Amino acid sequence: MIPTAVTIVRTRLPKVQQPLGMTLFGLTVTFAPAIGPTIGGWLTDNLSWHYIFYLNLIPGPIAAFIQLTALPKQKAKWSELPNGDWLGIAAMAFGLSCLTIVLEEGQQKEWFESDFIFRLSIVTGIGIICFILRELTAAKPFINLRVLGNRSVGAACVLMSVFGGVTLGSTYIIPLYCAQIQGYNPE
Repeated sequence: MIPTAVTIVRTRLPKVQQPLGMTLFGLTVTFAPAIGPTIGGWLTDNLSWHYIFYLNLIPGPIAAFIQLTALPKQKAKWSELPNGDWLGIAAMAFGLSCLTIVLEEGQQKEWFESDFIFRLSIVTGIGIICFILRELTAAKPFINLRVLGNRSVGAACVLMSVFGGVTLGSTYIIPLYCAQIQGYNPE
């Protein structure tokens, strides 16, 4: 969603408003993960953990309304739909869905001691490799992985992946440590 949002800011706003658009986008992207665990902890402690799923009931429709009314209308190009990289999309969906099952069920089934997890891991690898090969060779790829060959783009993606892993990992590990080891309540 982040590349789509950046594309919308860069293509739909006039040049003079693009810095403000990127600033507002950056503010929301960094503010949400920073405040989310705090609000989630308060809701869990004072109401129930179920209420975290209701957080988007107010901002979601507001965001949809703003998007539908503020952005200029563009006619849908339905004729492009058959030209989509459906093989690449299928390989990605297959590989990532199998990966999700492996990561969710692996610990309960003792990882590679389970034939199910072992076989599903092989299927995951095949699906992801097929996806990568398809995206590198397709004329109109679903995700253009060839741009990663550019040193600046590739290095930025690696750095952002490491930064994202550390940042999001800490938002998971620190609260878990505080709750299980230190005995803190969710709030």
